[in-house]
Amino acid sequence: MVSVIIPVYNCANYLEEAVQSVLPNRFVQEIILVEDNSSDNSLEICNALQNKYSEKVKVFQQPRGKNFGAGLSRNLGIRKARGIYISFLDGDDVFLTNRFEVSVPLLENDRYLDGVYEPTEVWFFDQEYKKSGKLESVRSNQGLISVGGDLNPEKLFQNLVVKGAGSIHLNGLTLRRKSINNLNFSSLELSQDIEFIVKLSLVKRLAAGPQNAPVAKYRFHGKNRAVDHFRKTIFFRIQMWKNLIKWSSNKKDVRYANKVILKLRLVYDGLRYLRYKPLNIFSIIRYGFPLLFSPKVIWNFYRIRYTNK
Repeated sequence: MVSVIIPVYNCANYLEEAVQSVLPNRFVQEIILVEDNSSDNSLEICNALQNKYSEKVKVFQQPRGKNFGAGLSRNLGIRKARGIYISFLDGDDVFLTNRFEVSVPLLENDRYLDGVYEPTEVWFFDQEYKKSGKLESVRSNQGLISVGGDLNPEKLFQNLVVKGAGSIHLNGLTLRRKSINNLNFSSLELSQDIEFIVKLSLVKRLAAGPQNAPVAKYRFHGKNRAVDHFRKTIFFRIQMWKNLIKWSSNKKDVRYANKVILKLRLVYDGLRYLRYKPLNIFSIIRYGFPLLFSPKVIWNFYRIRYTNK
Protein backbone atom coordinates (compact mmCIF):
# COMPACT_ATOMS: atom_id res chain seq x y z
CA MET A 1 0.00 0.00 0.00
CA VAL A 2 2.70 2.54 1.07
CA SER A 3 6.16 2.86 -0.46
CA VAL A 4 8.60 4.43 2.02
CA ILE A 5 11.50 6.15 0.27
CA ILE A 6 14.73 6.66 2.23
CA PRO A 7 17.58 8.60 0.58
CA VAL A 8 20.86 7.26 1.95
CA TYR A 9 24.04 9.27 2.21
CA ASN A 10 26.63 8.81 4.97
CA CYS A 11 24.10 7.74 7.57
CA ALA A 12 25.58 4.35 8.46
CA ASN A 13 25.25 4.99 12.19
CA TYR A 14 21.50 5.53 11.99
CA LEU A 15 20.24 3.66 8.91
CA GLU A 16 19.33 0.34 10.48
CA GLU A 17 17.36 2.11 13.23
CA ALA A 18 15.46 4.05 10.55
CA VAL A 19 14.55 0.88 8.63
CA GLN A 20 13.62 -1.00 11.81
CA SER A 21 11.15 1.77 12.67
CA VAL A 22 9.34 1.16 9.35
CA LEU A 23 9.39 -2.64 9.02
CA PRO A 24 6.61 -3.52 11.54
CA ASN A 25 4.16 -0.99 10.10
CA ARG A 26 1.10 -2.79 8.71
CA PHE A 27 0.54 -0.22 5.96
CA VAL A 28 4.05 -0.46 4.46
CA GLN A 29 4.37 -2.40 1.22
CA GLU A 30 8.02 -1.66 0.50
CA ILE A 31 11.03 0.27 1.79
CA ILE A 32 13.11 1.81 -0.98
CA LEU A 33 16.69 2.69 -0.05
CA VAL A 34 18.37 4.97 -2.59
CA GLU A 35 22.11 4.93 -1.89
CA ASP A 36 23.86 8.08 -3.09
CA ASN A 37 27.56 7.06 -3.22
CA SER A 38 28.28 7.42 0.47
CA SER A 39 31.86 7.60 1.70
CA ASP A 40 31.05 5.45 4.75
CA ASN A 41 29.70 1.87 4.76
CA SER A 42 26.08 2.85 4.12
CA LEU A 43 25.92 0.75 0.94
CA GLU A 44 27.02 -2.36 2.82
CA ILE A 45 24.31 -1.79 5.40
CA CYS A 46 21.72 -1.26 2.64
CA ASN A 47 22.66 -4.56 1.00
CA ALA A 48 22.63 -6.39 4.33
CA LEU A 49 19.14 -5.06 5.10
CA GLN A 50 17.92 -6.07 1.64
CA ASN A 51 19.30 -9.60 2.11
CA LYS A 52 17.69 -9.90 5.54
CA TYR A 53 14.33 -8.37 4.64
CA SER A 54 14.12 -9.14 0.92
CA GLU A 55 10.31 -9.19 0.94
CA LYS A 56 10.17 -5.47 1.79
CA VAL A 57 13.54 -3.76 1.43
CA LYS A 58 14.75 -2.76 -2.04
CA VAL A 59 18.09 -1.06 -2.73
CA PHE A 60 18.84 1.23 -5.67
CA GLN A 61 22.07 3.12 -6.17
CA GLN A 62 22.78 6.35 -7.99
CA PRO A 63 25.37 6.12 -10.82
CA ARG A 64 28.89 5.75 -9.49
CA GLY A 65 31.29 8.61 -8.93
CA LYS A 66 28.90 11.40 -7.96
CA ASN A 67 26.70 12.45 -5.06
CA PHE A 68 23.35 13.48 -6.56
CA GLY A 69 21.73 14.81 -3.38
CA ALA A 70 18.61 13.92 -1.41
CA GLY A 71 16.18 15.51 -3.88
CA LEU A 72 17.28 13.53 -6.93
CA SER A 73 17.54 10.38 -4.82
CA ARG A 74 13.91 10.82 -3.79
CA ASN A 75 12.97 11.28 -7.47
CA LEU A 76 14.61 7.94 -8.26
CA GLY A 77 12.73 6.35 -5.37
CA ILE A 78 9.42 7.73 -6.64
CA ARG A 79 10.10 6.26 -10.10
CA LYS A 80 10.82 2.85 -8.59
CA ALA A 81 7.89 2.87 -6.15
CA ARG A 82 4.95 0.55 -6.69
CA GLY A 83 2.74 1.41 -3.72
CA ILE A 84 -0.53 3.32 -4.00
CA TYR A 85 0.90 5.89 -1.60
CA ILE A 86 4.33 7.46 -1.18
CA SER A 87 6.06 8.59 1.99
CA PHE A 88 9.57 9.72 2.85
CA LEU A 89 11.95 9.16 5.73
CA ASP A 90 15.44 10.58 6.14
CA GLY A 91 18.12 7.99 6.77
CA ASP A 92 18.89 9.29 10.27
CA ASP A 93 15.26 9.68 11.41
CA VAL A 94 12.55 7.26 12.58
CA PHE A 95 8.82 6.65 12.19
CA LEU A 96 6.62 6.34 15.27
CA THR A 97 4.22 3.43 15.68
CA ASN A 98 1.17 5.54 14.73
CA ARG A 99 2.55 6.40 11.29
CA PHE A 100 -0.16 6.06 8.60
CA GLU A 101 -2.93 5.27 11.12
CA VAL A 102 -4.61 8.58 10.23
CA SER A 103 -3.22 9.48 6.81
CA VAL A 104 -3.99 6.30 4.89
CA PRO A 105 -7.68 6.09 6.01
CA LEU A 106 -8.12 9.77 5.11
CA LEU A 107 -6.75 9.13 1.61
CA GLU A 108 -8.77 5.93 1.24
CA ASN A 109 -11.99 7.73 2.12
CA ASP A 110 -11.47 10.82 -0.07
CA ARG A 111 -10.33 10.16 -3.62
CA TYR A 112 -9.98 13.91 -4.23
CA LEU A 113 -7.21 14.22 -1.65
CA ASP A 114 -3.64 14.21 -2.98
CA GLY A 115 -1.94 13.91 0.39
CA VAL A 116 -2.02 14.23 4.17
CA TYR A 117 0.50 16.00 6.40
CA GLU A 118 1.09 15.27 10.09
CA PRO A 119 3.55 16.64 12.66
CA THR A 120 7.13 15.51 13.15
CA GLU A 121 8.80 15.67 16.52
CA VAL A 122 12.16 17.45 16.81
CA TRP A 123 14.51 14.94 18.40
CA PHE A 124 17.49 16.70 19.94
CA PHE A 125 20.03 13.93 19.56
CA ASP A 126 22.90 16.36 20.18
CA GLN A 127 22.18 18.04 23.52
CA GLU A 128 25.09 20.44 23.13
CA TYR A 129 23.58 21.67 19.89
CA LYS A 130 20.22 22.12 21.60
CA LYS A 131 21.85 24.33 24.23
CA SER A 132 23.44 26.49 21.51
CA GLY A 133 19.98 27.64 20.40
CA LYS A 134 20.86 27.45 16.67
CA LEU A 135 17.37 26.72 15.36
CA GLU A 136 17.27 29.29 12.56
CA SER A 137 16.15 26.84 9.90
CA VAL A 138 13.62 24.83 11.91
CA ARG A 139 10.24 26.26 12.81
CA SER A 140 9.00 24.28 15.78
CA ASN A 141 6.16 24.66 18.20
CA GLN A 142 6.96 23.00 21.53
CA GLY A 143 9.22 20.49 19.82
CA LEU A 144 6.86 19.77 16.90
CA ILE A 145 7.23 20.66 13.25
CA SER A 146 3.59 21.34 12.50
CA VAL A 147 1.11 23.77 10.95
CA GLY A 148 -1.26 26.06 12.85
CA GLY A 149 -4.03 28.45 11.88
CA ASP A 150 -6.62 27.67 9.21
CA LEU A 151 -6.10 24.03 8.12
CA ASN A 152 -8.40 24.29 5.11
CA PRO A 153 -6.52 22.64 2.18
CA GLU A 154 -7.24 25.68 -0.02
CA LYS A 155 -5.45 27.93 2.52
CA LEU A 156 -2.28 25.86 2.88
CA PHE A 157 -0.03 27.99 0.64
CA GLN A 158 -1.03 31.19 2.44
CA ASN A 159 -0.59 29.45 5.79
CA LEU A 160 2.94 28.29 5.01
CA VAL A 161 4.36 31.06 2.83
CA VAL A 162 2.44 34.22 3.73
CA LYS A 163 1.49 33.80 7.37
CA GLY A 164 4.38 31.58 8.42
CA ALA A 165 2.00 29.48 10.52
CA GLY A 166 4.38 26.54 10.76
CA SER A 167 5.90 24.06 8.34
CA ILE A 168 5.60 20.50 7.02
CA HIS A 169 8.41 17.97 7.33
CA LEU A 170 8.68 15.27 4.68
CA ASN A 171 8.76 12.60 7.40
CA GLY A 172 5.10 13.42 8.17
CA LEU A 173 3.84 13.61 4.59
CA THR A 174 1.83 10.87 2.85
CA LEU A 175 1.03 11.30 -0.85
CA ARG A 176 -1.06 9.54 -3.46
CA ARG A 177 1.57 8.30 -5.93
CA LYS A 178 -0.48 9.06 -9.06
CA SER A 179 -1.02 12.64 -7.86
CA ILE A 180 2.69 13.51 -7.97
CA ASN A 181 3.64 12.02 -11.34
CA ASN A 182 4.21 15.53 -12.69
CA LEU A 183 6.14 16.86 -9.67
CA ASN A 184 9.82 16.42 -8.91
CA PHE A 185 12.36 17.43 -6.31
CA SER A 186 15.07 19.82 -7.50
CA SER A 187 18.81 19.21 -7.18
CA LEU A 188 19.35 21.90 -4.53
CA GLU A 189 21.61 20.81 -1.69
CA LEU A 190 19.35 22.55 0.83
CA SER A 191 15.67 23.59 0.75
CA GLN A 192 14.69 21.14 -2.01
CA ASP A 193 12.25 19.56 0.46
CA ILE A 194 10.64 22.92 1.22
CA GLU A 195 10.46 23.69 -2.51
CA PHE A 196 8.62 20.42 -3.13
CA ILE A 197 6.14 21.12 -0.33
CA VAL A 198 5.46 24.64 -1.65
CA LYS A 199 4.75 23.13 -5.07
CA LEU A 200 2.29 20.73 -3.48
CA SER A 201 0.58 23.56 -1.61
CA LEU A 202 0.14 25.47 -4.88
CA VAL A 203 -1.33 22.77 -7.12
CA LYS A 204 -2.43 19.82 -4.94
CA ARG A 205 -5.02 19.26 -2.23
CA LEU A 206 -3.43 18.31 1.10
CA ALA A 207 -5.39 17.61 4.28
CA ALA A 208 -4.08 18.02 7.81
CA GLY A 209 -3.90 15.21 10.30
CA PRO A 210 -4.04 16.07 14.03
CA GLN A 211 -1.36 18.73 14.52
CA ASN A 212 -0.59 17.71 18.11
CA ALA A 213 0.22 14.05 17.44
CA PRO A 214 3.67 13.45 15.85
CA VAL A 215 4.11 10.46 13.54
CA ALA A 216 7.89 10.61 13.13
CA LYS A 217 11.05 11.92 14.78
CA TYR A 218 13.49 14.28 13.07
CA ARG A 219 16.94 13.71 14.56
CA PHE A 220 18.46 17.14 15.13
CA HIS A 221 22.23 17.04 15.47
CA GLY A 222 25.28 19.03 14.46
CA LYS A 223 25.87 16.99 11.29
CA ASN A 224 22.47 17.79 9.76
CA ARG A 225 22.72 19.78 6.54
CA ALA A 226 19.69 21.71 7.77
CA VAL A 227 21.70 23.24 10.62
CA ASP A 228 24.49 24.47 8.39
CA HIS A 229 25.71 28.06 8.37
CA PHE A 230 22.83 30.56 8.26
CA ARG A 231 24.14 32.42 5.22
CA LYS A 232 24.40 29.18 3.25
CA THR A 233 20.84 28.27 4.22
CA ILE A 234 19.52 31.64 3.01
CA PHE A 235 21.56 31.35 -0.20
CA PHE A 236 19.81 28.09 -1.08
CA ARG A 237 16.47 29.53 0.00
CA ILE A 238 16.97 32.28 -2.63
CA GLN A 239 17.69 29.62 -5.26
CA MET A 240 14.54 27.82 -4.13
CA TRP A 241 12.33 30.90 -4.70
CA LYS A 242 13.92 31.41 -8.14
CA ASN A 243 13.14 27.78 -9.02
CA LEU A 244 9.54 28.18 -7.86
CA ILE A 245 9.08 31.43 -9.79
CA LYS A 246 10.33 29.76 -12.97
CA TRP A 247 8.30 26.59 -12.39
CA SER A 248 5.06 28.47 -11.70
CA SER A 249 5.40 31.03 -14.51
CA ASN A 250 3.54 28.88 -17.07
CA LYS A 251 1.27 27.06 -14.62
CA LYS A 252 -2.32 28.07 -15.30
CA ASP A 253 -3.48 26.37 -12.07
CA VAL A 254 -1.30 28.67 -9.94
CA ARG A 255 -3.10 31.91 -9.04
CA TYR A 256 -1.49 35.18 -10.13
CA ALA A 257 -1.48 36.43 -6.52
CA ASN A 258 0.48 33.38 -5.41
CA LYS A 259 3.04 33.93 -8.18
CA VAL A 260 3.46 37.46 -6.85
CA ILE A 261 4.00 36.16 -3.32
CA LEU A 262 6.81 33.91 -4.55
CA LYS A 263 8.57 36.95 -5.99
CA LEU A 264 8.07 38.92 -2.79
CA ARG A 265 9.63 36.10 -0.81
CA LEU A 266 12.61 36.16 -3.15
CA VAL A 267 13.03 39.86 -2.41
CA TYR A 268 12.66 39.31 1.33
CA ASP A 269 15.25 36.52 1.55
CA GLY A 270 17.52 38.43 -0.83
CA LEU A 271 17.53 41.36 1.58
CA ARG A 272 18.25 39.02 4.48
CA TYR A 273 21.21 37.61 2.59
CA LEU A 274 22.56 41.09 1.90
CA ARG A 275 23.26 41.41 5.61
CA TYR A 276 26.18 39.10 4.96
CA LYS A 277 27.22 39.59 1.36
CA PRO A 278 25.88 41.83 -1.47
CA LEU A 279 25.03 38.92 -3.76
CA ASN A 280 21.94 38.52 -5.99
CA ILE A 281 21.32 42.28 -5.92
CA PHE A 282 20.37 42.22 -9.59
CA SER A 283 17.63 39.68 -8.89
CA ILE A 284 16.33 41.87 -6.08
CA ILE A 285 16.27 44.94 -8.36
CA ARG A 286 14.69 42.93 -11.15
CA TYR A 287 11.84 41.56 -9.02
CA GLY A 288 11.67 44.01 -6.16
CA PHE A 289 11.09 47.47 -7.59
CA PRO A 290 8.40 46.59 -10.16
CA LEU A 291 6.56 44.59 -7.48
CA LEU A 292 6.79 46.98 -4.58
CA PHE A 293 5.44 49.89 -6.62
CA SER A 294 2.56 47.99 -8.22
CA PRO A 295 -0.83 48.77 -6.57
CA LYS A 296 -2.26 45.50 -7.88
CA VAL A 297 0.52 43.48 -6.26
CA ILE A 298 0.25 45.32 -2.95
CA TRP A 299 -3.53 44.82 -2.87
CA ASN A 300 -3.27 41.09 -3.65
CA PHE A 301 -0.69 40.56 -0.93
CA TYR A 302 -2.80 42.51 1.61
CA ARG A 303 -5.98 40.69 0.61
CA ILE A 304 -4.46 37.24 1.15
CA ARG A 305 -2.45 38.15 4.25
CA TYR A 306 -5.16 39.96 6.18
CA THR A 307 -8.60 39.26 4.75
CA ASN A 308 -8.36 35.53 3.83
CA LYS A 309 -10.21 36.21 0.56
